[in-house]
Amino acid sequence: MSVQQRRTRFGFFLALLWCCTAGAAHALTLADLVGGGSFQSGNGQLTFSDFELVVAGVLSPDPGAYTIEIQDTGFRIAGDALQIAAGEAGDLLLQYRVTTAPGSSIERAALSFQASVLGAGSLAAVAEDLFSVPGSGDPLGSLAVGVSGGGFSQTSDEVFFTGFPTELLALKDIQLIATQGAGDVSIASVDQSFATQSVPEPGLALLFLSGGAAILVARKRRQQA
Repeated sequence: MSVQQRRTRFGFFLALLWCCTAGAAHALTLADLVGGGSFQSGNGQLTFSDFELVVAGVLSPDPGAYTIEIQDTGFRIAGDALQIAAGEAGDLLLQYRVTTAPGSSIERAALSFQASVLGAGSLAAVAEDLFSVPGSGDPLGSLAVGVSGGGFSQTSDEVFFTGFPTELLALKDIQLIATQGAGDVSIASVDQSFATQSVPEPGLALLFLSGGAAILVARKRRQQA
């Protein structure tokens, strides 16, 4: 083997090692996030932070058991931890905050999952409430996906927002129930995404409101005529 060939092979090895190391550096689990960690969506328009985790039942209480895969407009929860056997039940409650980049707001939220359920009465479900920050009371929107009674499902749900929210507090509940003798229940992945839009300038927003008010007044006059 010539010197040039050895250099080329060594360069390829270094590039491969760098790629593997870079990929590992970007791998996240909930252990990296609970207690102060945060990350940005792939498109850089969203920041996810303030993660809190409560686990009940037979699901692993170790945050490191739950993988977080960063996606373009959100993230995916994956791994083998969201799986139970016959006669078992588990519940994972995850709270986090999502914030938009300056000049944008959250237009829509979407939730989807892939799950496998065996046996009548068995269940895999994910429900989520989205609240204004700061704020309290009723959620701005809610999402829910689920499958029961057996089979494989890939389902999704979405909700649109009004009022140009720039920050949301999310409360996600992941639930698995396997009836006695029914077999395994598993969730392969839970995908969370948010669509953003530009926040209108104050003057433009006032113009929209004025125009809407004028239309309502004109319509009322026509009805009275």
